Amino acid sequence: MARAFYSAGIPFAVTNNSHFKQALIYVSKFGPGYTAPSEYTMHTSLLKNEVKKVEREVKSTILNELDQTGGTIVSDGWSNVRCKPLINFILVCTKGDVFLDSTDTSGEDKTSQYIADAITKQIDAVGPLKVIQVLTDSASNCKSS
Repeated sequence: MARAFYSAGIPFAVTNNSHFKQALIYVSKFGPGYTAPSEYTMHTSLLKNEVKKVEREVKSTILNELDQTGGTIVSDGWSNVRCKPLINFILVCTKGDVFLDSTDTSGEDKTSQYIADAITKQIDAVGPLKVIQVLTDSASNCKSS
């Protein structure tokens, strides 16, 4: 197993991941006839199934709580690995945090009105009655008089 980690460049911290540990338990219970999924299966049907499972968990665990607790929309501007300017939006709730969206702001004049419109779009997507506050960074364009 160590050789697989070394040759594939898998971070050692993966050994602490609860899903990795659970996978080893399942494989050991299956026995010596287990065949690992192909690369194709990993990035097609298995990935689609996992995305659906996570979406269901997010909806049932986090988003259903918004009616009672509300949530905070957090925005932050940064640049990705290709140096494109982005604004990320995250919904923070009592049951967990959910990534909402990332907006590529290349070529845009990032005025306070532009930022406000981008935040309003996220508020509308979540539901105005479910958002109790909005947090932005302290950049001057996040302020307006």
